[in-house]
Amino acid sequence: MSEPDCPASVITAAMMIPEVLRAHPQVRTVLDTYGLHGCGGAHGPAETIEYFARAHGVETQLLVAELNEAMKDGKQSLRSITNPLAATWTSWVIPSIAGFSKRESSSS
Repeated sequence: MSEPDCPASVITAAMMIPEVLRAHPQVRTVLDTYGLHGCGGAHGPAETIEYFARAHGVETQLLVAELNEAMKDGKQSLRSITNPLAATWTSWVIPSIAGFSKRESSSS
């Protein structure tokens, strides 16, 4: 007989982000690397890992593997730390938003 509150020993693409983060908070760094950054509150948005992966342009199997690695090791994987997508986001989107904000302020 299984216990309903027992955390899963394997993270799957069909799992909901809040469920994963409640059971394994150490995986948040992996999701943050791919764009979570506090979206959806403390436990993330009510969406599956698969939906999150598609929405953020991440291969689902890679994300699931990294989440499981982080869950088992209790730390972020090296692939997440060196993710070129995260570097692109930071180097392109953030300055673009800052530039847009400046244009909006000066046109008012």
